[in-house]
Amino acid sequence: MPKVLSAKKKLEALNPHCAVRPIQTEMNKENIVDLVGDCSIIVDATDNIETRKVLNYASLQKGLPFIYGGVNKFDGMMTLHTRQNPCFECLFSGIESRRVP
Repeated sequence: MPKVLSAKKKLEALNPHCAVRPIQTEMNKENIVDLVGDCSIIVDATDNIETRKVLNYASLQKGLPFIYGGVNKFDGMMTLHTRQNPCFECLFSGIESRRVP
């Protein structure tokens, strides 16, 4: 089952009053603003820096709060970006994705 359908199923089971509209597509700077649509906040649950940078771009373009997090073994972090604090690129410029083979 695609992750988007699995997530929809789980989220609707947790809260049957929420509306989940899964979209299975590649996100990039050309389509992300349209994909975000009229959302009021961006919550990142991805596992790679490239996608996080694209979501950061949408956050900046639309002026939306952006919540993202990451874990490494037993260490974790969560950050909320708003217009009043630095964005993802500001905090982590120069960091590239390191894929483990």
